[in-house]
Amino acid sequence: MLWNNQKYRIHIVSFLKHYLNNVKRYVVGLFLLSIISVMVTFLPPVIYRIFIDDIIVGGQFSKFFSVVLIGYLGIQLVKTISSYLHLYCNNRLSYHLLFNIKSKIFSDFVRKDLNGACDDSIANVKMNIEDDTAFIRGFVEKQIIHYIISAISILISCSLLFSISWKLAVIAVLMIPLTLYFDLFISNKEKNIVELNRKNDEQMISWFYASLSGWKEIKALNLEKYEKRKYVRFLNKFAKLHTLRIQFFVIRSLVMPWVKDKFVMQLLLYFIGGLFVIQSDLTIGLLVMFIQYNTVLADSVKELSTADGELRNQKSIIDRVIKLLTQKTLQRQSTKWRKKTTIELSNVSFRYPDQGRLILNNINLTIQPGDRVVISGKSGEGKSTLLKMITGMIEPVEGSVAIAGISIQNINKRSLYKKLGYVMQETSLFHMTIREYFLFIKPHATEEEITMACKKAQIYNDIQLMSDKLDSNMGEGGSKLSGGQKQRIILAGQLLKDAEIIVLDEATKHLDQQTEDLLYTALNELSQDKIIIYITHRKSVVPFGNRFLYVKDGNVIENALLMNT
Repeated sequence: MLWNNQKYRIHIVSFLKHYLNNVKRYVVGLFLLSIISVMVTFLPPVIYRIFIDDIIVGGQFSKFFSVVLIGYLGIQLVKTISSYLHLYCNNRLSYHLLFNIKSKIFSDFVRKDLNGACDDSIANVKMNIEDDTAFIRGFVEKQIIHYIISAISILISCSLLFSISWKLAVIAVLMIPLTLYFDLFISNKEKNIVELNRKNDEQMISWFYASLSGWKEIKALNLEKYEKRKYVRFLNKFAKLHTLRIQFFVIRSLVMPWVKDKFVMQLLLYFIGGLFVIQSDLTIGLLVMFIQYNTVLADSVKELSTADGELRNQKSIIDRVIKLLTQKTLQRQSTKWRKKTTIELSNVSFRYPDQGRLILNNINLTIQPGDRVVISGKSGEGKSTLLKMITGMIEPVEGSVAIAGISIQNINKRSLYKKLGYVMQETSLFHMTIREYFLFIKPHATEEEITMACKKAQIYNDIQLMSDKLDSNMGEGGSKLSGGQKQRIILAGQLLKDAEIIVLDEATKHLDQQTEDLLYTALNELSQDKIIIYITHRKSVVPFGNRFLYVKDGNVIENALLMNT
């Protein structure tokens, strides 16, 4: 078991070394400071022996100032300086390591394809980045440097103990396997609790997010008591699991070490050692020195055993982090966009996972620059799926989608979304001002460009009526805005970045007829090189567009808007 732990520890180090390139000097510093700390640890027992045997018993009082006092002051000075430097190096090392790991996991997540990112729950992503990486923060110090130093300290302690009294040393060494076995037993119990606790935390965070996001619906449906009971169940489970963890921690780290080291061992050593003193096999000073070295041995064994125990009970979490660090994010080929952006769907079919029927069935469609495409059809027929296919959010199970003659699978998504503007059916905004949102999309946008985009999106007048105008805060997820205002602000942002393809999924469903007509007019007046695709569920004829598509039973029928009546 111990050998497996060492192999696993080396396995982790092989992954972490790539994230330590800029802080290797702190690793070396920590190792050297730990060696100094160990050396200093073995000096006080020597001074104790001199104090008892030479000064108290032998009467050599001159050694009190020249050896004992100066020795203790020197040891405390070295301890203070090394502790400060150790803390400094460890902070620089651990936070740099944590920063690099978190950045890597987050960067990989945001670079995922949109359909891949949807596979992860918000709670799981949060816990992967914030909670699961917490153990890695102190890994280098606790699991590598301190582990090696503890092993060295055990060897030195055993050597010194045998040099003082091999009979007492045998008693002391026999306790080492007992400590290791007991920590192994407890850590195996803790391992299951750690995983159960993480699962409960993930479920609670997901519930928190859903409840806080849908608090209006909770009040409207009179579900306050139900949600409160659900929260109490989470808390009760957390309390139960946390209590078990605390119990195991207290037994492993406090009760057993005190019983074994402070009570049984010291009582045994003082008793047997006292007999050796009476028989003149040991001096009192050497006995005190032996017991202090035994304390160093016990502490080193405890630290080594604790490190092994923590490594075992955190294994599932560590494996999860390593998997995230080693998984390769698919990098799409970057490409320069042509002047004319044509969208081509060739023999495209699609079905959602775990669904038998095809949502889209052998679709062939070409959209040219300047096309104003209106897509209609009944709910659930595949209109939004077709849009997601065109925008690269999902990929076909058969066939291909190409933009500007390049397969969308080979287009870098950052490059794609720089040229594509998408106003979704369900919109969400960041917690910032309207101006900050526009500058977030186009950092160097002028006041005139922002105003023009707002006027085209028919949101300018609404903004002017707000107390702080463009500096008005939109609230969490745009909570201070109406549904129509959110959609038009998002549309204004897409117009501001001058997207070549503008996709609107029911973008006017919250608008009155007059505002909707003005928006249609503004969209028609955009550059004739742009492609505009608009989805509607309305059965009335849409006064917009030069091409009309109707989606039914997985098929796309051209020039059939009136069939949706």
